Amino acid sequence: PTIAVAIVENQINNIKGWQEEGFIEYAGWLQDKDTLFRILRSVEALFPYKIRVARNKAGSALVDGRGAERIIARLWN
Repeated sequence: PTIAVAIVENQINNIKGWQEEGFIEYAGWLQDKDTLFRILRSVEALFPYKIRVARNKAGSALVDGRGAERIIARLWN
């Protein structure tokens, strides 16, 4: 499971999209005063084993781990 904290504006669409897919917990912006509290709440939300398994399956369906390989192949062609 992943807990995301936004650092720059151009990350928001990806973060929200992955959250909607059930892959990540979004804890807010790094500079927000309650970010640490929101991270803690996100960790607590991931305590149940079933939740972690569901997040893992969602992430595995979205990310195959071969992104760097595809980038290199694209650069060489």
